[in-house]
Formats: sequence, structure tokens, C-alpha cells
Amino acid sequence: MAIEDGVFGAELRRLRTETGMSLGALAGQVHCSRSFLSRIETGQRRVTHELAQACDQILDAKGALLDLVPPSDHGPTGRKSRRRTADSRAEHGHSVADRRHAEFVRLLARGDAGHAAGDMRTADHYYRAAYVGAAGDPEARAEAVIRMARRWSDPGQVDHELIQLIRGSLTALGDPNGVPQPRNGQRSLGRPESGEGQRPPGPPEPGDGQRSPGRPESVEAQPPPGRAESGEAQPLPGRPESVEAQPPPGRPELPTPPGRPHPSDHQATPEQPELPDHRSPTSTGPDGTFTLAPIPTPTPATSGLRLRLTAHLAKKLTMGVGPDTADRTAPEEGARLAADTLRRLRADSRARADDEVRCEVLTECRWGRYDFVPAAESLALSEELRDAAARHGSAYFRGEALMALAVDQLRTGKVYSALATAHQYRKHAAGSRSALVHWQQRTLDALLDLWHGRYEQAAAWVFGESPAFVERLRGDLAVPADNLDQTRLGQAYWLLREQGRMAELFTSGLAEGVERHGYFPVWRAGLALALCETGRPDEAADRLAGFAADTGHFDRFPPSGWAVPTLVLLAEVCGALDAYGGHEEVLHAVVPALRARLAAHGGEQIALAGWPTVLVGPTARAAGLLALAVGEPVAALAHFRYADDAVRSSQPELARLRLARARALHRAGRPGDATHANLLVRESLRVAGAYGMRGLAAQCETELGKRS
Repeated sequence: MAIEDGVFGAELRRLRTETGMSLGALAGQVHCSRSFLSRIETGQRRVTHELAQACDQILDAKGALLDLVPPSDHGPTGRKSRRRTADSRAEHGHSVADRRHAEFVRLLARGDAGHAAGDMRTADHYYRAAYVGAAGDPEARAEAVIRMARRWSDPGQVDHELIQLIRGSLTALGDPNGVPQPRNGQRSLGRPESGEGQRPPGPPEPGDGQRSPGRPESVEAQPPPGRAESGEAQPLPGRPESVEAQPPPGRPELPTPPGRPHPSDHQATPEQPELPDHRSPTSTGPDGTFTLAPIPTPTPATSGLRLRLTAHLAKKLTMGVGPDTADRTAPEEGARLAADTLRRLRADSRARADDEVRCEVLTECRWGRYDFVPAAESLALSEELRDAAARHGSAYFRGEALMALAVDQLRTGKVYSALATAHQYRKHAAGSRSALVHWQQRTLDALLDLWHGRYEQAAAWVFGESPAFVERLRGDLAVPADNLDQTRLGQAYWLLREQGRMAELFTSGLAEGVERHGYFPVWRAGLALALCETGRPDEAADRLAGFAADTGHFDRFPPSGWAVPTLVLLAEVCGALDAYGGHEEVLHAVVPALRARLAAHGGEQIALAGWPTVLVGPTARAAGLLALAVGEPVAALAHFRYADDAVRSSQPELARLRLARARALHRAGRPGDATHANLLVRESLRVAGAYGMRGLAAQCETELGKRS
């Protein structure tokens, strides 16, 4: 059977299950046997136009199934075909090419429809079919690969399959980025070598999820994280782990892309030569020698495809969060590639004028640089993307732009601006059919509920609707389940912490999820904090010391992105250990490195975990906790003053800041400090009681008890 039969069958099954109709019930209504209809769904039998029409009407598909009916094989055969004239053969050749092009366009359109509905599994199936059917046409194949690359990826994991496909398409288009560069030893994530990779002094932050964890890579048509890939957003798909996650019937096996060795042919080589910009891969000359043939100047369309593919490659290379999850090319190489792609976009007037190219490059390169540039720089790209998306008119890119803008506004402490952007995203979601768009909208709303202390509303989503939402999407294999799981887990964790119910993390089994995702550093920091808040400071101190040793005293963190919430959570751990007392040795060994890494993230920034998941607090407050932990109360007070503006919109965060300031005042011991400190503690206690923050209330009472 042809690939088209599998495409029709997969869509038939999806529509049938979506409406809740059994295979037998549908077979009865269309007057065919259940086994025959089953073979159509699995791509083993070809559907007739009449049967497709009946299914389309019963399932209310509005012509979607009819659009997928494979064309009949008409045309002369046998002796008749051998008597064709040259002209008739040429005519036939044109008709075949036209049919192939029409089929390619149709498959892309069906994939886009699935993407717009948030069903990445179905979309991916159509895009793969389009890719296979476009053999011999590198530009068409590149378009299909770009569509596939918009899917979400598992947070913290590199999508090796997509990287291979993207490189293959770039090689076919004569772009040197199709050849991977060797990774010279193990390099620190936080030490890019080029100027573009270096982060200038200044702001930064978050993520990771979505990269919520998860970098969702996008949502509306997708996707999304990181960065998910990422929302409409974010950040991002992955390969399902269960048997249920096997490819749909009829899914084609993709050949090894050009320019990449088959896994079975892999041999370790000391070097892989770089393909020069102005040359194509080697070819055999008339004398049998190998030469590098010049590549013709690319057409505007080819140039745009190269830029879009390279932008996706840059982002995919940055998805790993450590040597165990990164590609052969380190994440900082992806960040450099993203910076180079942005430069190429700005230097190419034709590409700049193409809104789709501009939107795609800005979306992916922003995520590609997310962990390596200050948050303010990322915000500038988000604002540029918003304007480009408005000109382009694409719902997909509009969603991507709004989510990216909200994320970066939150990271830079512009909470009120983010509230306005969140309102725009809600309106966008109201007009979308995508379950993922609605998921991201509700996730963003829950983040804001947690920040403002609306814990009952947050709980209704986190422990009420969210689990059912996740299970439904998991069952449909629409996105990688891990993307959704980590986002929900992050919000559940933070809600329990805010309400002083952290013990439930361990009794409910949620702690197992935290440990299972320990490859993502933010979860290791979160587990140490949970141990502190459940009366196990010695275990927390051991984990903190081990974390520092494993990461070269945090030197392997990237300059920004997911490193920031991780550092802030570790500062909370240090603050808690300091309050317990008796852990001075660990604190003096660990705190200097943490302070050095946080120094670039002062001002009014707020650490954001996920894309987005939760706001874990202002970076200035974290810096103050670290100063206090090593006996510098006056320096701590200076940091706490910087944190005032960042938390002004959040009474719960303001209460935590007041308690920290009170502790610093008590230790400073200046005249009048004790009186001021007691007033701050009592105000924190009042807010904690009003908002149901039992853990914070207990800390306030302990602090008051020390002074009575």
C-alpha cells in the first residue's frame, strides 16, 4: 500500500476515536465489515471514494477525509503505454510531477491542520509522508523538515532524530551547517569561547521546563519550552516511551538524510572536515578525481530555507542541559549558531522582507540563545518577534511571540507588563482549536495565581483539571508526556511549598518525579530545598555539597536561562541551612561560587523556572540570603533593598522578603534594628496567616521566639 493509504487510515482512526465511536459502530453505519475497516485504518487496504464519503459524513469531518483519499491509478498501461509518442510521454511526466506537487501540498496542509489543533502526532505523520513523497526535491523536503522541527521536544533532552534530518536538508541545499563540527573534549557550558557566546554583565534568567522544564517549542501549530520548545510557545515532542507511542500505522521509515552516515556505518574519526561556504559536497570529475564543485548563488527561496533550518538546528543543539543529554556539539555551539543566523538574517535584505523567514528565525534563535544571553537581550528579540508576527498574520507565530514576550517580561521583573501580555494570550487562546494553546494559557494563569497568592485557584488547576488534561494529551500522544509532567510537577511543588505542605511531596509520590528528573539541575536544587523544609537539613547539606562537586562548583552552568532559577533555589537552601545553624562548613565551601554566579543577575530580575512554570523569586533576594549565610548582614540588607521593586506585586513574596530582612537586621545589631526587625516579622506573620502560608508562619513564630 502507498503512504497515502496509511495517512488516510491514521486520520480516520483519529477522528473516530475523537468522537467516541467504536470501530464496529462505524463499520455498521457505513455498511462494511469491521475487519475491512480495520485494515483501512492500518493502511493495509485502500479506501474507495464512496466509503470515504460515508465516513466523512458520519464523523462530521467536513471534507477532511475526502481530501485524503489517494488518487486512483489511471493512465495507459501495457502495450498501449509502449506506443506513446515522445510528446505524450512528456505530457505524462508533467502530470506526474503536478500530481506529486499537489499531494505534497495537501499533506503539508493536513499536517498544518493537525498542528493548529495541537495534535503533534498527527501533524508529524503528515509531514513525514510529505518528506518521503518529496524525494529528489531538496527544497520541498526542507519545508517538510522545518514543519517537523516545530514540534515540542522533551525538556532537557536533545532531539537527535530531528538534528539528523535538519543537517541532511542543509547538506542537500549546499549549506555548510549540514556538517556537524567535532566536539573537542568536555567544555564548560558556562564558558563560550566567542564574543557572541559571552554574556555581557547585566540581567538574565530562567527556565526550564516548556526549555518546564520543558522547553516547549511552540504550541499553536505545534508546539515551546527550553526553551517546552518554547507555546504556541514554547519549547517543544520527543519520542514516546510506551508501546502505545509507536508510530501510527503507515508511518514511513525515513531514510538516512544525505550527508549523514547510517548508524551501522558509524566509525569514530578524529576529525570531520568543514564544508566551505562557497562549495558543495565532493563530486567525481571527468578524470575520476574528486573535486569540490561551486554552488550556484542560492535563490531567495533557498536562502530563506537555509536560514530557517539553521535556526531550528541552533535551538535543537541547545536543548541538552549537561554532557549526558547534549549532542556531540555542546549547547554553547548552538548558541553561537543562533547568533550567527541572526546576523545572516539582518544582513540579507530579501530574508528580512519575508515575514515567515523572519518570524521563524527570531522564534528559534531566541530559544537557541535563551541560556546564554541576559534576559533583557532575550526580551528585545521577543519584542521584535511580536512585531514581525503581527505583520505576518500567522496564528502560530502570534502565539509564539506572545508567550515568549510574557516569559521575558516576567524574567526582567516587568510583572505588570506580563499581565497585559497574558491577557492578549488569553484572547489568542479563545480563538484557537489547539489543546496545547489552552494548556499553556492555563499554565500561565496558574503561574500568576501562585505569584499573587491565589492558592485556591492555582490548586483547582494543578490538582484538579491539570492531571486530566495531561492524561488526555498523553493518551493521544499529541506531545511528549514528560513536557507536561514536568510543568505540572513544578507547579504542584511550588504550591505545596507556598502553603507549607511540603511533607506531602514525599507522601504523595511527587518526590519520586522530582528525583526521576534529576538530570535537570533545577530539580536537584528543588529536592534539597524540600528536605530543608521538612526538617532534614543534614540530608539537604549533603545534597548541596554533592551538587557543587558534580558541577565544578556550578561552573558548568550556562550564563543564563535555566541556570538562574537553579541558583536561586540553591540560595534558598543556603538560607534555610543558615537558619537551622550548624552547617557553616558546607556554606563557606559553597556560597562563594553561588554568589559569583548570581552576581550578573542583580537588579529587578525574577527567576523563572520553566517556559513558564513558576516564578521562584527575585535574584536580589537570593543574593541577600547568600550574603547573610556567610555573615555579611549589611551586604544582605543592600541586596534586599534591590528586591523591593521586584516583589511589590506579590504579597507572599513581600512577606518572605520582610522575614529575610528582619533576620539581617537582628544580626547587624545596629541601634533600632531590633525594633524594626520585630515589626517586619509581625507583618510577615500577618500576611502568612491571611494567605494560608503555614510554613512561613512557623518560621516567623520561630524568629519571634528567639527574641522574646
